[in-house]
Amino acid sequence: MIELAITAVLLGLMGAGHCLGMCGGFAAALAYAIPSEQKISRLTLLLSYNLGRMSSYAVLGAIVAAGQNAGFDSGYPLARTLAGLLLVATGLYLANIWRGITWLERGGQKVWRFIQPMSQRLLPVYTVPKALLLGMLWGWLPCGLVYSMLVLAATQSSAAMGALTMAAFGLGTLPAVLAGGLAAHWVRQWLVKHWFQRSLAFAFIAFGFWTFGVAWYHHFHHANHANHANHANHANSSLHPTATDHSNTSSLSTHEHH
Repeated sequence: MIELAITAVLLGLMGAGHCLGMCGGFAAALAYAIPSEQKISRLTLLLSYNLGRMSSYAVLGAIVAAGQNAGFDSGYPLARTLAGLLLVATGLYLANIWRGITWLERGGQKVWRFIQPMSQRLLPVYTVPKALLLGMLWGWLPCGLVYSMLVLAATQSSAAMGALTMAAFGLGTLPAVLAGGLAAHWVRQWLVKHWFQRSLAFAFIAFGFWTFGVAWYHHFHHANHANHANHANHANSSLHPTATDHSNTSSLSTHEHH
């Protein structure tokens, strides 16, 4: 469980540049709606917004994990393969090599059309409850990175583990989104460096290959182990007759004696 949470947090951190582009501008607009002298209120609202966003991620993670375990238990390696491929696609997108993952975002736009008007009604935000609710709605913003993580969450063994995966991922994205909201220019300058973006992108690609590689390794390992166990059981049954076999042998011997 701890390793899963750490992995999800790291993936969130590695997607910092993407998160800053997707949500940082909105977080900045939310922050600047508050008078500059009220810095505590600004930080409180930004944290509330992000808590709402992470709670939506956790709910989505629980839903996809519960659905996968209910109907697609036997497809575990396939689900891990899909998760790995999407992470590779995310890395290619972050490296500006291939933008194919944007088709997922286009699919999510259909849902976002119904949610966006509700989020606009909450602006401007001056209270914590409004910020929480706005963050919960913003958690449904179409995002290829989030969708990649949702597929990974779907491979978990329970709804609770799926929720943990997405909550940890949301926690990893927090520094970038807060930096956008608090106008941390030095963070932005670091994230836009070409070599830094490429490093994060290739880290995603490497983790994607590792994700489905490990899944299929374990799948074939368990299959081979099961086959060896079956062969061993068959050999043992041949060498050691069952009680029924002993009974039949005894009956045959008695009949021949008479």
